[in-house]
Amino acid sequence: MLLTDLPGSALFCCVVEGIVGFGIGLASMGHTPVAEIQFADYIFPAFDQLVNEAAKYRYRSGGTFHCGGLTVRAPYGAVGHGGHYHSQSPEAFFTHVPGIKVVMPSSPAEAKGLLLASIREPDPVVFFEPKMMYRTAVEDVPEGDYMLPLGVARVVVEGSDVTLVGWGQQVLVLQQAAAQLHKQDGIRCEVIDLRTLAPWDSEAVCASVSKTGRLVVAHEAPLTGGFGAEVAATVAQRCFTALESPPGRAREEGKVACFASLGLALFQGGGRMGRRQRAGPDPTRPDSSRMPPPVEGEGGRMGCDTTP
Repeated sequence: MLLTDLPGSALFCCVVEGIVGFGIGLASMGHTPVAEIQFADYIFPAFDQLVNEAAKYRYRSGGTFHCGGLTVRAPYGAVGHGGHYHSQSPEAFFTHVPGIKVVMPSSPAEAKGLLLASIREPDPVVFFEPKMMYRTAVEDVPEGDYMLPLGVARVVVEGSDVTLVGWGQQVLVLQQAAAQLHKQDGIRCEVIDLRTLAPWDSEAVCASVSKTGRLVVAHEAPLTGGFGAEVAATVAQRCFTALESPPGRAREEGKVACFASLGLALFQGGGRMGRRQRAGPDPTRPDSSRMPPPVEGEGGRMGCDTTP
């Protein structure tokens, strides 16, 4: 469609991550390139270009030149048959880098609004798309031009007992878990979609935790060093007196499987979240009995990480 409706707007090339360097050059000349990495797993050959060039152009020049018009799209996450090299969620690598913004939409309508905002953003953006939703998410998407603000989270489900925070594909998982917990245990979960990880809306999360007193952050990336740790640490620091129990992080630990039959088995669905990953109770609080303890599942404990 781009080739016919907008001749010259699209460039097809072989699978080479040097497209990021090409995009940096175009952006530094005032263009707004959108470079696509076939899979987020392939983004690492371009890591140096993104971290040491795109992110630093504005700073190294004192603001006289930059490549803020660059947007890099990359499908991430598991779909059940991708194996080691088509299933990773590398978002945390980029949230640590000043000068880069990281966006992770959770639905088609969110993706359009956030992508347009990313393209028009004056800083380079890495735009991770949950590939699971390419074929499973169906909803009406407005045809007009609209943008969703970067750095502003969205309350997907309102609740009062526990705050569930996620991004990308995990937002749907958390919605399923919230529905199950409400049906089976009467627990009212507040589900928050961060939308963007750099910057992330800490004010919205802290406001929710101040109301619910509990937090569980879920993501598809490995637990150790995942962005959930940043969210949990910030909440522990800012909302310490409001917390009924330690902040929890939820992710089924395990390496990505080589075999298609095991691919999705290592990643959590809404039912497993509802059964296993729950905020632990504080026995010193009279109302903590509403929150059941984490459940032991096959293969070991799958509840929240509440290690100090």
